[in-house]
Amino acid sequence: MNDSPENFTQSLKKMMQTAGIASWQMLSDRAGVSRRAIDSLRKGNGANLKYADLAKLATVLQTNITDFMTEFVDKFTGESINNLYEQTEHSHEVINDRITHDVTVDCFDDLPSGMGNDLVEQNQKQNQGQNQERNLDLQAEYQLLLDRLEQQKQDLRSQLIREAVQQIESLILQLPSAIYAVQQNPQLPAKNILPLLRPLDLLLQQWQVKPIGAVGEQIAYDPQEHELMDQTMDQEQAIAVGDRVLVRYVGYKLGARLLYRARVSLPLH
Repeated sequence: MNDSPENFTQSLKKMMQTAGIASWQMLSDRAGVSRRAIDSLRKGNGANLKYADLAKLATVLQTNITDFMTEFVDKFTGESINNLYEQTEHSHEVINDRITHDVTVDCFDDLPSGMGNDLVEQNQKQNQGQNQERNLDLQAEYQLLLDRLEQQKQDLRSQLIREAVQQIESLILQLPSAIYAVQQNPQLPAKNILPLLRPLDLLLQQWQVKPIGAVGEQIAYDPQEHELMDQTMDQEQAIAVGDRVLVRYVGYKLGARLLYRARVSLPLH
């Protein structure tokens, strides 16, 4: 804290230099503060200045009002500055409340007795009605979005079915005839039916559904992807991860997601 007029003057000059103010008169003109008030501040009598003048000077000198008052107002501590700020804020609140009250009173003073309350009640009912209408509009919009979403799901499902049918068109058209032919002639070689199943393989590939193993193949046992058939206690103890097993039924994965485990058994010795 500075304690002599010379120190106050030097501190003020440094701030003026930083703010680009060349003279005391220029400071007075820019801040809208009298020369007498500035001279009083230079002499260390900042406590006698109005808070408004101190705030103007701090603004023009590009410094925080709290720091400015701590620097130049000798008897103000940080606590008293905060108290002054709180008092100022409280005064603003009181003034605003008074203005609101006066405006309300002025608006209703000229109305007949009881009419003011009727208007307030009418406004409240009107606001409630508007809120209800707004809520109904939001509910209607929400329901519309739900309906659109459901319709999109239905359209997507229909499109998926159409694409799947197109992929296996030859299978669904020819397989019933092939089954009838086998029933009529049990000696018909099964290999004649195998080409009909090719579209199904292509459809699974398109959907990124990948088989786990192949029937008759021996692969390393993985309990995450394989299910041991005809499992007994002896087999549980005998088989371990990585042991060779025989694929009896193929499993499937959709990407990294397991759909069905491949069913396996111990190889025949």
